[in-house]
Amino acid sequence: MDPSLEQAVDTARQHPWIFGVLPHVLTVLGFLLAFFAIARLMSERKQPGNTFAWLLAIAFVPYLGVPLFLLLGGRKLRRLAATKARLCPIVPGVPPPPPPRPSPRACSRSTAPARP
Repeated sequence: MDPSLEQAVDTARQHPWIFGVLPHVLTVLGFLLAFFAIARLMSERKQPGNTFAWLLAIAFVPYLGVPLFLLLGGRKLRRLAATKARLCPIVPGVPPPPPPRPSPRACSRSTAPARP
């Protein structure tokens, strides 16, 4: 082995950040990413087989499963935004319509008829 390479490896082994703090930080970040990916996965309504497959991938191979879930497993936001944009187009210079007001009946406390 080259002496300069051996010296570089010895220096890296003695450095506290490379073999001390960095692995712990990466581990904590990996667990946090996996936790939030699982929380997002469980909040979406998908078929149980798909949810279970993503759950296994994220739990057993988090450094591969989380990025794949974020790239491939989430809802297709662009398609959803395009669908909504067709339903309510934004016209420059025209203010957007006000949000719909709830009906008075929806705000009542009870839908049962009053007793005599």
